[in-house]
Amino acid sequence: MSDYFSDRENGPRARTELVISPTVWAGLVGTVQALINGGAFGLRFPERCPDGQATCGGDEDALAASVSAEMPGLAWPLETVSIDEEDYFAERQPFAPDTLRILDFIEFVHASVAKNA
Repeated sequence: MSDYFSDRENGPRARTELVISPTVWAGLVGTVQALINGGAFGLRFPERCPDGQATCGGDEDALAASVSAEMPGLAWPLETVSIDEEDYFAERQPFAPDTLRILDFIEFVHASVAKNA
């Protein structure tokens, strides 16, 4: 977590929330997408270069299949909004899965990200 100016001035906010909010979930999804784009999952889910056998990044489809298999109910691509399908005029609402499922996902990501030496 960053040490922002407001934290230095006022002290850190109390960490009392027991449920992961849609805002925090969206931030986690953004971080995971950045890791995917940077090839951080390439060791466990390698994508092979078309012109040779070298690894050139991470295979997002293999990652998605593994997430779906290990955490049923966690949709891929990771959802951050929901729409009530039965309401014709429904608006997109912020969404977060169950907190325990999110914590499982964080552990999965931690175990799957390649580590730099």
